[in-house]
Amino acid sequence: PAMHTAAPLLALMLWTVGMPSKARCGRAGDTLLTEMERKAADRFRERQKSVPFRLLYSASEGNETPHDLLDTRIGRSSVGKQSTHIARASFQVDAFGSSFILDIELNHDLLSSEYLERHIDHNGKTVEVKGGEHCYYQGHIRGNPDSYVALSTCSGLHGMFYDGNHTYLIEPEENCTSQEEFHLHSVYKSRLFEFPLDYLPSGIFLILLLFLPRVEDETKYVELMIVNDHLMLKKHRLSVGHTNSFAKSVVNMADLIYKEQLNTRIVLVAMETWGTDNKFTISENPLVTLREFMKYRRDFIKEKSDAVHLFSYGDVMIYGFHIAKLETST
Repeated sequence: PAMHTAAPLLALMLWTVGMPSKARCGRAGDTLLTEMERKAADRFRERQKSVPFRLLYSASEGNETPHDLLDTRIGRSSVGKQSTHIARASFQVDAFGSSFILDIELNHDLLSSEYLERHIDHNGKTVEVKGGEHCYYQGHIRGNPDSYVALSTCSGLHGMFYDGNHTYLIEPEENCTSQEEFHLHSVYKSRLFEFPLDYLPSGIFLILLLFLPRVEDETKYVELMIVNDHLMLKKHRLSVGHTNSFAKSVVNMADLIYKEQLNTRIVLVAMETWGTDNKFTISENPLVTLREFMKYRRDFIKEKSDAVHLFSYGDVMIYGFHIAKLETST
């Protein structure tokens, strides 16, 4: 029979969602979030600013030219229809004394065919939308077969790349007064990922051993649902779109590592964002929060998935709780 069990937070996802948030205009009531962001920023060894370029290939001239327009959308989307993004793209990021050319392809396997986004608005009304904007890419650094890249391009470049020695995070900076610096990005070199990406913490292998036996034999698929709590929404200035985009970007990064190292894919089946308040108390005691989250999943989440993950912006960093549905034989 199927059973529900609590599993540790995936270390990779914990690390990636702990990225410091972009610089932004101050708002009343943001004191707590500002302190959290300061603590999260302390976790990174180096930070540099960079203006990335998209490289456009000219068939007639047989070369690439840099362009400051990073958008990968194809034309303009009609009202009520999600934008479509190009299948392949290349970007140049200059940082830490190196010029990284990131060649990426759209991750067509990230969202399931029945993918659903749901949020509860300020009036308490539940709003559901099938599908979602897909701007999530994976690839490699040009000329470096040992590299990895995972980026989203919905609004600037957000994600990570690994050059065989160091892991870098990239995100757009948000300028409060000038549109001229819209393409200015921050690039971070993380303290926490000094080891190569062919090593993953044992907790991840434990989860895979439990419900993904014989990973090396064939490609496995983990169907995942994400729940963003209200503090996650506040972190993204109460924008459901930005919150969902951030969460999908994090899952895209995790999928890249699972795909390359463990022959396992992560597929998002649904996402829920709490627009008014948390649906249960997020306690400082993780076991209490986990228990409440399990109750919430049992009583209110109807979507079928192998695991449900809660993203919450906690006291020091964003953290999560992972509930996996494990199939065991009798």
